[in-house]
Amino acid sequence: IAAHEFGHLIGASDEYEMPATAADIPADVRRRLTPMERRHSTWAGVSPDAAPEDEHDRTTHTIMGDQTPIAEFRHVEAITTWFNENMLAPGEPRYLVNTHAYPDGDRASH
Repeated sequence: IAAHEFGHLIGASDEYEMPATAADIPADVRRRLTPMERRHSTWAGVSPDAAPEDEHDRTTHTIMGDQTPIAEFRHVEAITTWFNENMLAPGEPRYLVNTHAYPDGDRASH
């Protein structure tokens, strides 16, 4: 639970019972979201699969979804982008997130 809540502190959205698309987010809420937040807040934005009909099935198998110990780039994209835009000294190289899979293919164990 702590890792999931920390994800919120660094800008990650919940990924359970997600709206299928941005059109499913109430308009008053959708207007306040950045493009990145809209993308990260919908099933269409986080999954290549078609959205399940039942919203209860639109939960990712990640730390921000069913709290499986898997983190994806989108979970750190907001804080990495903010840090690169606001905290680097002139000429300092931007921070990158290594998104390669581990050799054994099991990111959850690392």
